Amino acid sequence: MNIRSVLISFLVMPCFLPLVGKAGSFTVRSDRPAVITMKGFDGLTEKVLHLGSLMAEGQSVETSYRGLALVGCQGGTEFPVIIGDTPFTIHISDCHQPPKFSGTEENSYFYGRLHGERTEDSRFGFANLMLAAKILLDSAETVNSVSALSEKKKEFCQFVASNYEALARSDLLSRFLAQSLEMHEYVSYHRPGEPPSSIHSRYQEAVLDGVGQWLNTLQPFLPEREVLNTCVALFFRRSMV
Repeated sequence: MNIRSVLISFLVMPCFLPLVGKAGSFTVRSDRPAVITMKGFDGLTEKVLHLGSLMAEGQSVETSYRGLALVGCQGGTEFPVIIGDTPFTIHISDCHQPPKFSGTEENSYFYGRLHGERTEDSRFGFANLMLAAKILLDSAETVNSVSALSEKKKEFCQFVASNYEALARSDLLSRFLAQSLEMHEYVSYHRPGEPPSSIHSRYQEAVLDGVGQWLNTLQPFLPEREVLNTCVALFFRRSMV
C-alpha cells in the first residue's frame, strides 16, 4: 500500500468532528459481569467518560463526547470505539477480544477495515482519518537513517496540523508525539572517528529539535506548557532523560 496515496486527501482536506454534540447514548452489553471503563480525549488530555459495573440487562451511557474513545472491561484490553450522534450498542463477549456492534455502521466499517474485510468507503470520513493516522504511525518502522527520521517527523507534524480538530478527539495525538520521540532510537548518530560524547550530543540535539517541531505545530491549538509536560513524561517513560 502506498502510504502517500492514502494520506494525501487528509493533508489537503481536513476531517472535522464536532468536539461535543447533543446528548447521545449507547448501550454496553456483556456476556458476563464486568466493570466497564471508557476514556475520551481532549487534545493531550485523557478523561474518564464512564466507569461502572455492567448490569445483566446492559448499561446505557449518555454522553456529549464525540470522537474516538477507548472502551473495555477493567483488567482487560481497551478497544477503540467511535461515538457519534446515533445511538448504538456495544456487545462484549470477551474482555480480551474486539467487541461487536449494532446500530453503528461506522464502527462496523472501522473494524472491518482494520481486519482487512472492508474496502474504503468515503461516507465514513472520521473512521478513514483514524485509519490513515494508524497507517502513518506504522510507517515509522521504515525509518533507518537520520534523513528518513527528519522526513518522517515533518510528515507527522504536517498530518497533525492539517487534521488537529479530529485527532484531538482520539488517543492518536498523544501517540504521534510518543512515536516521534521514539523514532530517534531507530537510527545511529555515529560518525567514524568521533568520540561517544559527540554521538550523545547529536542525539540530544535531534530530540530537542523534534520537541521544537511539535511546539511549533501545536502552538495554534495547545498551551506550550501542556506540550512540554507531555514530552517530559514521555522522556521519563522511555528513560530518555
